[in-house]
Amino acid sequence: MARSSKRRLHPTVVELEGRAVPAVTDPTGTFAVVDGRLALPNQATSPRLNFGRTYFRYASNGGIAVKILGTASDGGNLVMGPAVKDRFVNPLPSTRPVPLPTVFQFPAGRNAQIVNFRPGEYSFPVSGGWSNRVGSYHLSIQLVGDANGDFRVDNNDIKLLRQMMSKPASVPLNVYQSADYDGSGTVTNRDMTLARQNLGVVSNIRPLAFSTAIDPSVSPVFNNYVRTTDVALLLSGTPGAGFLATNMSVPLSTEIGGVVGPNGITQIALPIGLGSNAISVSARDGFGQSRETFVSINRLPVAVVVLPDLGGTVPKNQSQAGLDAFYGNRGVPMSQLTLTNDYTPMFASLSAAGYVPGRDLFAVPYDWRLGQAPNDGTPDGTLSNLTASFMTQDTPIYEINYFGQVLAAMVANDPTITTVDIIGVGGGALLARAYIQSPAFGGTFSTGTSTLKLPQVESLVMVSGPNEGIPQFLNPWNNDFNDAFGPSTGSVMAALNPLYSGVAAGTTTIPGTDVTINQAAIIDPVTTLPSPLIFAQLYFPSFRQTIADTDFLIVGGIPTNVNAVPGTSPDLLLDLNAVNTSGNSPWLSRVVQASASFGVTTTTITQLTQQTGLGGTVWPIGQPAPIPTVDNQIWYQPSTTTDVGDGVVPLNSLLSVFPNDSKIALQLWGSPGVTPPPGVTFTPTNGPVTHIGLLSNMDFLNWLRSRLIQ
Repeated sequence: MARSSKRRLHPTVVELEGRAVPAVTDPTGTFAVVDGRLALPNQATSPRLNFGRTYFRYASNGGIAVKILGTASDGGNLVMGPAVKDRFVNPLPSTRPVPLPTVFQFPAGRNAQIVNFRPGEYSFPVSGGWSNRVGSYHLSIQLVGDANGDFRVDNNDIKLLRQMMSKPASVPLNVYQSADYDGSGTVTNRDMTLARQNLGVVSNIRPLAFSTAIDPSVSPVFNNYVRTTDVALLLSGTPGAGFLATNMSVPLSTEIGGVVGPNGITQIALPIGLGSNAISVSARDGFGQSRETFVSINRLPVAVVVLPDLGGTVPKNQSQAGLDAFYGNRGVPMSQLTLTNDYTPMFASLSAAGYVPGRDLFAVPYDWRLGQAPNDGTPDGTLSNLTASFMTQDTPIYEINYFGQVLAAMVANDPTITTVDIIGVGGGALLARAYIQSPAFGGTFSTGTSTLKLPQVESLVMVSGPNEGIPQFLNPWNNDFNDAFGPSTGSVMAALNPLYSGVAAGTTTIPGTDVTINQAAIIDPVTTLPSPLIFAQLYFPSFRQTIADTDFLIVGGIPTNVNAVPGTSPDLLLDLNAVNTSGNSPWLSRVVQASASFGVTTTTITQLTQQTGLGGTVWPIGQPAPIPTVDNQIWYQPSTTTDVGDGVVPLNSLLSVFPNDSKIALQLWGSPGVTPPPGVTFTPTNGPVTHIGLLSNMDFLNWLRSRLIQ
């Protein structure tokens, strides 16, 4: 059968001279670039190039000559071509097209060739050969003859080539090298001939521009890490170019694709995992250009702040001199305080999970003798006097100021900290609530010449939190310190009694950031004598703010409370709980997630009964040990309930109004074999379930880690 005389249009290849390719990246006249990755040994990637008439005006001979220069990221040789018509988009003859042989340039390697294309779409294979190479390659596609780089080949280019041939030094070196189309090392008549064959060619394609950067206004970066679960990427490039973003470090991660906007800028959010993330963002256009950019970023967990309980902080200096200095001053600087050893297991557990103290894990030692937070006098669920500026002030008037100082230092030293997780233990849970239920939450403050913003809260974990207060705190507020500090009561009283004696005698003054306690300050206006009661209330205002706000007090056989008693009412709790109703604490909606965890099977003081006269003992300031009550003396007798509470906080205060509130998760713990209180379900555990003992319970610690947002 006769062979058809119809000419088939295949790309043709021009042999280049056998000499080294000059080290020129994107030479003058480059109208397109292609980035790609090297495939497995002896396998090629095949960029598709669209040489349709949409993008080009062809030469009079119906073709367009381009020089393709390839470079590998490892500096090695590439195996390129030959170009073949793309079988996926072009009609195929009955037999497979046969590509023309390609003559590669040696000794530099197979890194450059000139191809004469006809209108159509083509595949252009690129590989690293047989070697087991990894890395990427870059192709520069140059119009042969475009000596001046205006993306057309015309007489201006011919004139410039003549100039280069006669006066090589009259143009910049890179321009001269770019016009060496045949790779001979100099611009010669052969380069002129190649250029003339391309006269009339025009390309309306321009090299694809594309870059990727993290948008710091959305994802703050510090020391090459972020703390957000998504990273905001700012893509800049040729309008209309398609892009695809992939996190190569996360298996089966979400890929995000789209088109660069008309202004050349597009922002996307890509999910990232904890640890290192290698992100690839590639862009393509209709011709087949491609650019691949890479962003490497580490993601750290959300920073955790631990607020300890009342009494959970002690002076760093545990010598007698250090203890004397502590008890003789109030509102001591945070630098002189540290947490008790009760918190060591929790910090060890969090450190083992990857949290680094001082970077991801922060403690708030505070002087727990101060009041907790300012009360505005209006019980409406908001502490309106607690602003960000007040909370972060240098002088701690309240316990909350220590918290503010830590938060201020965190955001000032690390701009990635825009949110935090809070673990509030005991009274620390109330400090967390005071922050969340105030204008300080997420508010702005000034430091030096900067204006910063306090962090929002991702996860709030309240541990053994006295949300409705503690009944027995009415006793120390009334100068009865029987068991006020547990086994440490004796040592605390031994430290306080000499101070009181000195103040009463007028020989000692106790400085404080909130109040100075001297003889004049403790004089009873009725008796005109120094009052140990006034001394106790000035020294420990924190006790009042944590007195229970429930009907815990039995007077004449009738349950009641002290909520309306001037000078005794738990004003802070009454404000924090003012708008709570059964199954609904509106303030919880301000955090991403909330949890409360506590033990429920420890015998706990659940109520006090008002007594008068003989029959009891009290331990007032000034006495070395408990003393019997006397005639007509009012005192409060504690009553315990078996297996209802954590040993300090009764069950009704731990639970508060949280049951049936979908905004908070409850995790109750109990000892095996103990019958739970009616309507209560707990998780059995062999570890301790007491108020502070829970912090060393491994079951609790495992649960705690699961509740932090990483």
